[in-house]
Amino acid sequence: GEMKPTGWGVLMFGKHPEIPYPHSQVRASIYMDDEKEKVQTFKGALVNMPEQILRWFKDHLDSYSDRSDAARQTVYGYSMKVIREMVNNAILHRDYDIDGACIQITIAKDAIIIKSPGEPVKPITLQQIQSFTAPTYSRNPQLINVFDVFHLAEQRGLGFKTIKELPSHNGPLPVVTYEAPYLVMT
Repeated sequence: GEMKPTGWGVLMFGKHPEIPYPHSQVRASIYMDDEKEKVQTFKGALVNMPEQILRWFKDHLDSYSDRSDAARQTVYGYSMKVIREMVNNAILHRDYDIDGACIQITIAKDAIIIKSPGEPVKPITLQQIQSFTAPTYSRNPQLINVFDVFHLAEQRGLGFKTIKELPSHNGPLPVVTYEAPYLVMT
């Protein structure tokens, strides 16, 4: 007669899921020109993390004002659409059974690096991910379904399509590697 949330319920909506699941935190670092490191740890419900992380990126990436239209727009040195996809993929597709590793985000002088625990889930291959041709498939379908309901994910393979369009935004395609236990996008 008592209702208790499942582990997924705690991760997705709990006030402090990092208490029972410390590996659900996202650890971010920025390496400044003076070689000092500025750190941030994101905690809380997974459904709130993409917005918090993207706000953090916007606060720390170089930007300028584009006044070529009626309303001024902020333009960032990196495509925020691609960063959104990389952040969401890291959260949605990580292996939450690896409890000794958190998602790691690094902003370096010349790159953004996102490390997500877990190797590609079979039948997806590393080569498919590296060429951004992997079909839509997830080890965490409950999580992706909730992100879809909240309009945080689409479940249609649009993320890789967006990333593949990056060269048209004057940036190189991310390089994908597997460095156990992390899938790494640079």
